[in-house]
Amino acid sequence: MKYNERFDPEYKDVIIHSRKLAIACKHFFISPEHLFVAILQTPCKARKLLPNLEHLNINWLINTFQVEKQPIASENIPLTFTAERIIRHSDYINEQLDPGLITTVDLLLSILSYQNRITDEVKKKGTVYEDVYLQIKSPPVKKYPLTILPRNFRPSLSLFRFLGLAQSRKRMMEELVQHATTLYEYQQYPDCITVCKQGLSIDPDNDGLQILVGYCHYENKQFMQAIQAIDIFLTKYPENFDLSILKASSYDNLKEFSQSNALLNSLLKQYPENAILLNNIGYSLIEQQEYKVAVPYLEKAIKIDPTMAFAYNNLGYCMLQLQEPEKAIDLINKSLDLDAGNSMAYKFKAIYMLKMGQKQAALENLQLAQKFGYLEEFGEDLLDYLHVATAD
Repeated sequence: MKYNERFDPEYKDVIIHSRKLAIACKHFFISPEHLFVAILQTPCKARKLLPNLEHLNINWLINTFQVEKQPIASENIPLTFTAERIIRHSDYINEQLDPGLITTVDLLLSILSYQNRITDEVKKKGTVYEDVYLQIKSPPVKKYPLTILPRNFRPSLSLFRFLGLAQSRKRMMEELVQHATTLYEYQQYPDCITVCKQGLSIDPDNDGLQILVGYCHYENKQFMQAIQAIDIFLTKYPENFDLSILKASSYDNLKEFSQSNALLNSLLKQYPENAILLNNIGYSLIEQQEYKVAVPYLEKAIKIDPTMAFAYNNLGYCMLQLQEPEKAIDLINKSLDLDAGNSMAYKFKAIYMLKMGQKQAALENLQLAQKFGYLEEFGEDLLDYLHVATAD
């Protein structure tokens, strides 16, 4: 690996440490996860901006990737496509913030600029991109997203024949799937759908692209289109749990509860001890204002998985609606102990505070819900509570 001449010494140390991590974990590439853990484990400027991550469990890094049985040549460990993109992005961020040597702070901001497993883990500790940014610059916070331009993957038949039909098609599809995944990660959902449909016109049986279309429509809150895309996949793989859950959630968002209930009850017969399913049933019942009915499902979910933060805040909200405020706030606080970036829990805590007549505390929790992405993930009902909390 040749270092960019614009990397400062700390940045180079982080890359060296990430290589050592990959070797120690017997991984055959350097990923964004390796880069991030290297930031945490080296005395660099970026590390000092993450004081609340002292006890972050990094075992998920070690267990994420395939372990190589053969010895790894330490000088030949490549960066993954995503890691290369992050490093290029850190260069771009440096140009926008303070042109000069590229620093580990630029690298950290790049890693936190898009939705990924790292941002999920960091968010649970109560840290997001904005928290890091505000330690180096004054408000307003600016994000410098890496805009990914959608590519046209429609080749001519003559090109296929020239390159060799099977080989060129396989190579092009690999690039297309990689490109579509990048668009999804950077939340460019319409562009991702366009590229996925190009790919499906070439390879109609590409399951990965079909799944991406479903997730893009869901994230774009196009729930009927999400169901249609998911159904194409479920026709081939009717037992797929994750996509069935996503389909049920889509029905809930459309307020088609009879469809959601039928699907969730069918899944419950197959997976009676699945905590994720039990929590989703509980949340669906909350949406239907069936709070008392939801309680045993959520209690069972917690018993099976005591670390499931969402089950605690959902059960807490049920208790609030069932006029048991002390139990409610204890459960909601437990949820936030497990996941300090749980936007739904902050909203439920704000509702509790409003019921207690504590408008300022309610406002603070609503602002935290907004900070941790409630509006993007769940919708704009939060704005109604903000209006109540700020009203005289």
